[in-house]
Amino acid sequence: MKKSIFLIILVLASSGLLAQLTGPANQNPRLNNRNINRNFPQHRPSFSIGLSAMEPLRMFAENYDGTPFGIAAQVEFPTGRFFPIEFGGDFAWYSRGGERSDIDIYEGEDAFGNEFYSEGTIKVRSNIYSYAGFARLNPVPGPFQIYGDLILGVQNFSTNTTIESNDNLTEPTRERAHRGFSLMTGWAAGVKVRISQNTFIEARFANLRGSDVTMVDKNSIFIDADGNLEFEEITTPTDHYVYQLGLSFQL
Repeated sequence: MKKSIFLIILVLASSGLLAQLTGPANQNPRLNNRNINRNFPQHRPSFSIGLSAMEPLRMFAENYDGTPFGIAAQVEFPTGRFFPIEFGGDFAWYSRGGERSDIDIYEGEDAFGNEFYSEGTIKVRSNIYSYAGFARLNPVPGPFQIYGDLILGVQNFSTNTTIESNDNLTEPTRERAHRGFSLMTGWAAGVKVRISQNTFIEARFANLRGSDVTMVDKNSIFIDADGNLEFEEITTPTDHYVYQLGLSFQL
């Protein structure tokens, strides 16, 4: 008797499940797709921007005194709505500091053949520009996301001068004093937390190994009264950590 009742219940349950699977709602592909899209978050392109700090490591820390600060941005594109792999690009700018000095600027000769000068300033700025591509594993694109990146890129260590006349008799003169490049590889990990429909707070950490680069030693910069720039160069590996905090926007 118990076996008969169990079989009857099993048949009724099976019939109800079959009715749900073959009912009108499940025979409508558009409705099925709508339900899938509603219940499973999709991967979407996004743009991130934030404040960034670079921490030199090992030989780089021994040869460079300071912590470059700047701005970093990433853009990511999914390979599929439900596929966890994304590809993107990364750009960052860091300031390595600078110098400013008052100088005399040669303006030419007057009608009597006498040389005359104007007062001006010379500014020396050293920056780091970072350009990279990355592949990202982002398993769950929901309101709380944890991801990991593999990174390959290049960095530009640049020092430029700008000479300006105080009385604006001449246009500012900008010149590149030095430039060096290094390759970098590494990985990053980050977390995003949704604060509105398409906006997230994002924190990102990167561990990067950089090749040797020759750059201006910022502690050796000297500018004389005529605006002549003197400096020494250092060559060093460029291993470093990167810390980024900012916002991410789904597109």
